[in-house]
Amino acid sequence: MQTDKLFYEYFRLVPQAFFELLQIKPACPYRFTAPTLKASEKRLDGFLAPAVLTEPYYFLEIQGYLDRAIYWRLVNQISRYHEQYPEKQGHKWQAAVLFLDATFDPGPETLGPLYQPANQWLIRDTLDGLLARVTDPSPVLNVLKPLVTPDENELRREAPNWAQTIRSLPDTPEPVSTKLLDILVKFIVQRFTTMSWKEIEAMLMLTPIEETVAGQDLIRKGKEQGLQEGWQQGLEQGLEQGLEQGLQQGKQQSMRSNIIDLLEVRFGPVSDEIIEAIDGIDHLPRLRTLLRQTARVSSLAAFAELLNIDKSS
Repeated sequence: MQTDKLFYEYFRLVPQAFFELLQIKPACPYRFTAPTLKASEKRLDGFLAPAVLTEPYYFLEIQGYLDRAIYWRLVNQISRYHEQYPEKQGHKWQAAVLFLDATFDPGPETLGPLYQPANQWLIRDTLDGLLARVTDPSPVLNVLKPLVTPDENELRREAPNWAQTIRSLPDTPEPVSTKLLDILVKFIVQRFTTMSWKEIEAMLMLTPIEETVAGQDLIRKGKEQGLQEGWQQGLEQGLEQGLEQGLQQGKQQSMRSNIIDLLEVRFGPVSDEIIEAIDGIDHLPRLRTLLRQTARVSSLAAFAELLNIDKSS
């Protein structure tokens, strides 16, 4: 899920945010990774490794839907990790499950006799609960606030200040603050699906997407494929106009590439299943419709549903 990827990038950039959320004062710096467990090829949502080996390490699971086996899955992953790295057996560790909504938590009682309330290995909480309890929060936590903001009106009031505090982070390289701002925008897009990119750009005083590196890359590709004029007149309008020019030149593959490129700009890596479905479409009006819808859908899952409709038609 795209939210997992955004959390991975967020904690990779600012691992200290994990400890601030949980109100833990680490004795040393930590590095955030997402190691793959070889036996199952399952990648952990997050793993925080201490710079000082005698300090505890932490497993992190981000949960954005109801999974009644989440705690057993976490125990299984922890077991596989220690099986894969036997040199770490006997070291101190803790596990944290961060739920995006309280309704996604089936309760640690699902572990049966393995769970005892006094156990210290498991930390479980919701994102809004953690943020509410942090006193004097640092600006990096503002990146997460769109996910717990109740309505669009509050977002419009507060988001410009969040963006400004991220831009003004002390002792933070500009590339890091820029990436944090990008994650903030993507969380807003995921949480408030009716807001357009142009609205968000204006609200946060952002550089227009066509002037960003990602937007410039799309324009460059459009130029190579005879679509530059459309891209330069605005993202959505450019998609449509560029498509018309591309259609006239019979460049079906170019259109498929632009659909995939825009999906990746908006949502991150696109699954092989979606790419194969797009590659299998050779009906020009259908590609035209998909290209327009690519700029408007709220998620990759929603786009996959459109593909299923197309495939059944």
